[in-house]
Amino acid sequence: MRVLLSNTSMNINHPHHAAHVRFGIIAVAVLLTVAFHFLIAERWFGLGLAVAAILLVVGIHVIDVLAAKPNNTWAYIFLAPLLAAAAAECMYTSPVVRVLSLPIMAVSAALFAYWFTAPRVGFWEAPVLWPASAVSETVWPFRGVSGMTAGLTKTEKLRKILLGLIIAAPVVVVIVALFSGADAVFGKAVSGIFDFQNAAINIYRVIRDVFVGVFLIASGWTIYTRVSDGRKAKVSANANAGDKTIIATFLAVLNVLFLVFIAFQAAAFFGGQKFVEAQGITYADYARNGFFQLLAVSGIVFVIMVAVYRWTHLREWASRILGIALIVETGIIIVSAVRRLALYIDTYGLTLSRYWAMAVIIIIAAVLATLLIGALAKIKYETVIRSVFIGLLVIFPFLLLVNVESYIVKFNFNRYVNGQTDQFDVPYLSELGSDAVPALAATFEINWPASSKIGPLAESRLFGALNQKSESLQKLIAGDWRDVVVSDYRALAALSSLKNISQNSLVPGKYAGDIGLSDISPLYGAVVLPEEIDGNLSIANYYLTKATILPNLITGNMTVTGNGNIGPLSLPIGRVGGNLTLSGMSIQSFAVMPKSIGGDLDLREALVLGLLPPGIDLHGKVLVSKNTGSDLAKPQLFIKDAQAKGYRVDVPLDLMPNSPVGGIPPGPCGSDEFPCTLVPAR
Repeated sequence: MRVLLSNTSMNINHPHHAAHVRFGIIAVAVLLTVAFHFLIAERWFGLGLAVAAILLVVGIHVIDVLAAKPNNTWAYIFLAPLLAAAAAECMYTSPVVRVLSLPIMAVSAALFAYWFTAPRVGFWEAPVLWPASAVSETVWPFRGVSGMTAGLTKTEKLRKILLGLIIAAPVVVVIVALFSGADAVFGKAVSGIFDFQNAAINIYRVIRDVFVGVFLIASGWTIYTRVSDGRKAKVSANANAGDKTIIATFLAVLNVLFLVFIAFQAAAFFGGQKFVEAQGITYADYARNGFFQLLAVSGIVFVIMVAVYRWTHLREWASRILGIALIVETGIIIVSAVRRLALYIDTYGLTLSRYWAMAVIIIIAAVLATLLIGALAKIKYETVIRSVFIGLLVIFPFLLLVNVESYIVKFNFNRYVNGQTDQFDVPYLSELGSDAVPALAATFEINWPASSKIGPLAESRLFGALNQKSESLQKLIAGDWRDVVVSDYRALAALSSLKNISQNSLVPGKYAGDIGLSDISPLYGAVVLPEEIDGNLSIANYYLTKATILPNLITGNMTVTGNGNIGPLSLPIGRVGGNLTLSGMSIQSFAVMPKSIGGDLDLREALVLGLLPPGIDLHGKVLVSKNTGSDLAKPQLFIKDAQAKGYRVDVPLDLMPNSPVGGIPPGPCGSDEFPCTLVPAR
């Protein structure tokens, strides 16, 4: 790009060169501000962010051409992280990509802009890669912007005109708003240009865009003057070496602490699961609860050793020996942490947080190993830290190019299919984004092994969740292009391969065993249950919808725990062999009930707002409490109606005639007229 643009370099001896430069910088800043407004102002991710980053790099090149001086071509290495992060933003929807890409791009672009336009110097001759001047000129570039207006202020009339426009702007906005309210025709005409109903939002956007534009102008002028003036990097003074005794004492204390901890780790390592559980701790808790603490310890040691290396260069025998010992001890702790995480992954599977935690601790181990090599070989701090910095700047963005969500699905499913585990966390995997969808869709090409752990509905539930994703993806792709990435298109294409699969075919016709469903919502798609369940069925925190296909026969008990107001209750079931318990819900009405219930119908923990339908072949009794029918005129109305329809009812004593809440009509419980049984109040 530099070669192409060099042919258009401006003649710096031209009488109007200064004006051309200012115009060029302002033009670049305005164009980049427009790109900011339309591409990333409302969404700091996706294709918009990638395009904006590329435009920023082009703008830096344009400003460099205005200066027409040679530059540091080795600065292009700083574009590698930016381009990798931009590619990841174009391809993936992973939340990790969206969190890390922006800071990686910002650091990469800042380093490139600074060193590309700094006076020529060799890569290894540069004192530091992030000098103090780079920080000040990148984060707050406004200090030198006065030089840009110096030439303009010579024209007093122009300066006064600009000042007048600035003063008039807010007054015009206020008066136009008042005129719009006073005259409907004028207001309608103005509303096509300005939306006063969202004035606060529009004012915020104007202020935001103006600030971005001014920041870009200041940055452009700072870049230009750095090239034209040959402004060299300003390096902060070297940190004073700390007191040797204090540093040695500090490191000695840490070494003692680490050695004690390693002794406990050795006991757990050699004692294994029996030793850990003998301390009253489950092995799974031991693995889960320890890793992130050890990860934090490793990060702290990394910061400490970088600081000690800078202050002492690890040349004194005390700091050198104690520093090397601390790094080695931290390495042992990292091995323990990795072992814990591997154990937890082996037991419960791989997730995004576990994958990135493993990646981070391995990177920390690599950095500490670099510091160890530097200490042993007596390499200068600047050389070591430069290598570490470049390594981190390259490794993290290229890690983003890995489709982690797809890898997680394949890793977990392969272990499940190969019999290495009987766990396959369908609810968690269903919540992953478009990156995981092709791998999830591919699981239907393989016969799933039977597993009592995940139950017979896992495959069906995953299918239902993917169908829901298909609908949402179609809406997404039909919407704003800035919200869509490559993974979304790949996901929709993969889901089209599932059209020939029936969800009913993924569920066994008859299942022997208990089935429990919990925390299921229509958002996860339809739920199809086996035609016959030779066991118990429990549904907890579930919104029953038309998308739920219930079994025809349940030989055991059925329990349904609702989640607030579920509206008309629909349980189109042929027969429940045992008890049917409804609790934790407000039932507006009984739309459809099982034809036959072999045990009791327990409504003691439900708020029933309707009456039981007739015709249920109820072999047991209706169990009620004073909550039952609470929104009717009286709770007794529900009981009277149930008795009138021939159902036997357990009547609590607190609903008898002499109870404070009033009672059922007089008559002996148990007679043909009142088929009931007195029970103690709950």
